[in-house]
Amino acid sequence: MCFHRFMRSQSELDPGDVLNEVLQSVRLRSAIYCRARMTARWGFKVEQRDHPRFHYVTAGRCWLEVEGARDPVQLHEGDLVIMTRGQAHTLRDRLDSPVERLAELLGRIPLDKGKNFVWENGGECTGMLCGGFRLEERNANPLLTSLPPVLLIRNCCASGFSLRSAFEIADAELEAGGPGAEALVSRLTDFIFLLAVRAGFTTECERAPGLIRGLADPAIGPALAAVHSRLDRSWTVQAMAREVGMSRSAFSSRFAALVGQAPMSYVSCWRLNRTAFWLRSSDSKVMEVAARVGYESEAALSRAFKRCFGLSPGAYRRHYAASNSDGSEMRTAIQRTSLYPSDLSPAQLKSVPSVQRQRGNGRVRIS
Repeated sequence: MCFHRFMRSQSELDPGDVLNEVLQSVRLRSAIYCRARMTARWGFKVEQRDHPRFHYVTAGRCWLEVEGARDPVQLHEGDLVIMTRGQAHTLRDRLDSPVERLAELLGRIPLDKGKNFVWENGGECTGMLCGGFRLEERNANPLLTSLPPVLLIRNCCASGFSLRSAFEIADAELEAGGPGAEALVSRLTDFIFLLAVRAGFTTECERAPGLIRGLADPAIGPALAAVHSRLDRSWTVQAMAREVGMSRSAFSSRFAALVGQAPMSYVSCWRLNRTAFWLRSSDSKVMEVAARVGYESEAALSRAFKRCFGLSPGAYRRHYAASNSDGSEMRTAIQRTSLYPSDLSPAQLKSVPSVQRQRGNGRVRIS
């Protein structure tokens, strides 16, 4: 596949194009773990994982406490919360309700074949759809690296084709359990993640991910567009500042304050993102890819790529091709890990250390 088929001229790129380009570069493997129905009193703790976890409230309400944050927050029907860094968190009907570890709870009350989890205790009912997103190449995507630790989208913020509509379709598919339902819901969940990210920065722009604030700025936005338009250029902070008529120091300070990382860190991040894209989508030599994304040599690109992804460019390309040709998983540095507690074997579930039921004393603040 030829490079030039994908090339875009400088005049085509503006800050809006940059956002589209970054969103399109998000690669997900996502799934809905279960349809949960719980009646009070109930409470469970989800352990720290290496990927984002989400909960969407389909009925009732509950309290969320996230490890590392300060104050609890109450969730209501139609609310979606994503722990973008996979933080440990607790969900319960009341703040004084006892809590069990989720892995232990699933050993006692396993999911049925339809991925339904039903925990009857006789009180008020809460319904949720729960799942996770595995974000591939997260460290090389400037939007994903700037997401807040907790992304909370209230039902009242939805507009147009809302998150509620998307989740209703997913819920109906899971309930029907027809042929291909799991694959369809997985694709729909990918779409839900992008909807959530967009909703997060359109409803509260001042608290948006750093890249969004940068793109909205009259000076930093055009500088970002220039970098994306001419990634093969030998960019320096001075060159970026010159593009928008600012001094080097003023530009560097403003860029870091808005985007959340230094200008050259951003450039390096995006170069590696595009390297991964070209390795997946073309048969061009690594040397050609290096030139296209602004590296002086194949060796320099290979060192940076391996630091970020844990694989050399050649190994990354081979593993990606293998995983898409025969359905096998990437091996070596990219290994499959269990997305959810239901992925664990009965023996693994039994090996989970027991904990006492207790009132969580961690406090959470969503900010």
